[in-house]
Amino acid sequence: MLELARRPVLYRYIRTAKELEKMLQQFNGTTFRYLHLACHGDRSGIALTYDELNLRPLADVLAPFMNNRRLFISACQAAQLPLAEPLLNSSRCYSVVGPADDIDFRDAAIAWASFYVLMSKNDPKRMVRADIESNLARVCTFYGVSFNAFFREDGAVVMKRFGPRRFPRVKVVTNAGARRSK
Repeated sequence: MLELARRPVLYRYIRTAKELEKMLQQFNGTTFRYLHLACHGDRSGIALTYDELNLRPLADVLAPFMNNRRLFISACQAAQLPLAEPLLNSSRCYSVVGPADDIDFRDAAIAWASFYVLMSKNDPKRMVRADIESNLARVCTFYGVSFNAFFREDGAVVMKRFGPRRFPRVKVVTNAGARRSK
């Protein structure tokens, strides 16, 4: 995605929490200012191929490596306050951005690609909050996806939500006892 936006990138495939920590050490040795994690997630944590991490422990793992950097997390529902608040309060991380709700892979791919291209058009060398907010609003409106963005403001962590509010799927139990989603 970042290559499409003409931003230098390093891709790493990580399957375990241990590999995540090793990748973060490599990331720490670079001048890259943005970390984009793509994985499965929900409101309580993320899932790697072989490991799961709850949001608070994930924040603790990330914090030492996120000073003066931004976290973009492409994982259903994982961009939540239990990740952002401890990360932003225990580091000098500038922001945490990611889907607020469940998001289909194809929607995530096009939304992130569009976001990064728009950000690069504004300024190919850096990202600032006003541009992040403006471009998230554009992308979320156009594609009908919802993103959360967390920033530090006057010593507090603030959240801005972009895009439509979606209601969670309801499980319906039929007379036969079988479950189905609506």
